[in-house]
Amino acid sequence: MSVPAPAGASTGDGRHLLPRLAASVYGVELDEDGSADDDATRTRRAALREERLATGRPTADWWALERDRVLIRDIPAHAQVMYAESMKLSPRWAAEFRGFWDLPGDFEFDVPTPTVTILLGTLTLLIEESRHTQLVHIGGSQFVDFVHFGYFAAVFTAPRHHNGYSF
Repeated sequence: MSVPAPAGASTGDGRHLLPRLAASVYGVELDEDGSADDDATRTRRAALREERLATGRPTADWWALERDRVLIRDIPAHAQVMYAESMKLSPRWAAEFRGFWDLPGDFEFDVPTPTVTILLGTLTLLIEESRHTQLVHIGGSQFVDFVHFGYFAAVFTAPRHHNGYSF
């Protein structure tokens, strides 16, 4: 039997994957020469599966417990700030977050959001300043007139998309 092993596990030299991780994470037992031991690997994987079945829980149960934690805001303060800022900066993201956790439509994290305040305040000042000047400098870029700066501001504040995620 050929046991599929992660890249580097069959070499046993530790350059790509430590042998102890080959066993504990992937269930691959290595011989002294670093090649996979088929019988030991079968036994190790069976034991890992039994352990995971004994200690695991259904996703629906995990989700219900985590949803309760979100509802009572029993998550680290820095994570609450991150979520609150994301919700303020992207209504679409906020809707997706509320939808995933099946939260009320008005659910928010009641924490200070200094980054949002600074970001929106700075953007507002830049827009106001651009109305009074012919040349606007931002991070080395120049916007000669308000039309171009307005375009920059629209791009800067528009929802972003990457790999199917919006932010």
